[in-house]
Amino acid sequence: AIATYDDFDGAYFTIHSILVHHREILDRVEFVLLDNNPEGLPAPMLESFAGYIDRFRYVPFTDVRSTAVRDVLFRKATGKYVLVLDSHVILAPGSLSALLAYFDANPETDDLIQGPMLSQDSSHIAATHMDPKWRNGMFGSWGVDSRAKQHPDVP
Repeated sequence: AIATYDDFDGAYFTIHSILVHHREILDRVEFVLLDNNPEGLPAPMLESFAGYIDRFRYVPFTDVRSTAVRDVLFRKATGKYVLVLDSHVILAPGSLSALLAYFDANPETDDLIQGPMLSQDSSHIAATHMDPKWRNGMFGSWGVDSRAKQHPDVP
């Protein structure tokens, strides 16, 4: 599930990357794209894009204009689990299979799962979380949990 605001390119490449690099799980997913500016220039292209892909719903949403609309994604999705992504995120090959394997092994979990942010060249873990401190006018600063570097394949 993705919430977007005037970002055709980000939404397109995130979804297209899943279609190309995660084919083994496509029969287990639906795509929900919440357009928080359905009057914007990219809206017709986003809606058209959704029409080409099985199990892809385009949802125009104007009740609130905010990053907080991600909450609506949980209400619009129909699956037992919901993966919420920003519209510019590319997932590493195998990551969705690993996530689904975790849920298959733990069907009653109510865990919130997140993965690390990789560096631009994907050579190392750039961040695992936000530290609760102010920096550059924003509350939250990227941090790396040392356990992620020591054991990158362990949840």
